Amino acid sequence: MTQYDSISKEYNEVFDSLGYREMEVANVRAAFKPILRHDLHIIEFACGAGFYTDKLLSWGAGSVTGMDISKRMIELARLRLKSTPYDNLARFVVSDGTVPRSFSAGGELEAYDIAFAAWFLNYSATAAELTAMFTSVAINLKPTGVFIGVVPHPTEDLETRAKAFATAPLNRLYPRNEYTGELESGDGWGLRVHLDDPGINFMTYHLRSSVYQHAARAAGLKGKIEWRRETLLSDEKWRAKWRLSDEEWAVREQNPHMGILMIWKN
Repeated sequence: MTQYDSISKEYNEVFDSLGYREMEVANVRAAFKPILRHDLHIIEFACGAGFYTDKLLSWGAGSVTGMDISKRMIELARLRLKSTPYDNLARFVVSDGTVPRSFSAGGELEAYDIAFAAWFLNYSATAAELTAMFTSVAINLKPTGVFIGVVPHPTEDLETRAKAFATAPLNRLYPRNEYTGELESGDGWGLRVHLDDPGINFMTYHLRSSVYQHAARAAGLKGKIEWRRETLLSDEKWRAKWRLSDEEWAVREQNPHMGILMIWKN
């Protein structure tokens, strides 16, 4: 059983309702907008309950294959898509994304135009695990394909980031990041993410941006690497939602929650 099987329903209810989710979606859509077409096929790693599967199809993807290690999450994803016009364009697989294999229906390699992963790579605790995840991406991408991932904000200085998120106002904003200490490998830090006050949280890892880049290259992703900085939505709207002063808003802008990583295969 994964850490999500037991909290799948609660996780989705809370995560999908987070005010921050709207901001994350806006950043993801901005990355997809210049490249998404109706003839492109997407493999989605760690698709969860199909939140982004639904979004990608509504934005114009030709098809989406969603995979997740949690059987319960896949069940919820199928239920979500059944209530949409895109049900026949979605296919779901229960599998472990850290074990490289083809996810196409016929088992062909390099079958997808785009590989997408929202909060998947941050479950790698080591450079080796991250390389395995990127290898899964690489063997499923066409030679002309591109990877788009939602990851923790790219940085080398995780100690400073850990201190920032342990103090106000960042320590009261959800999703809330609790850095648990540097990993023995030196590749990054442990990161417990809290979704809300009642206690829905899960353990992840924040590896340094250089570790991401080296792992991608080791996995066979040879093309351009682009880090896209998180863009916040309207200042007034989000300042009011989070009850932040001008000074606190500046702190939030200086410490992005996420980044978008784009890597072309060749």
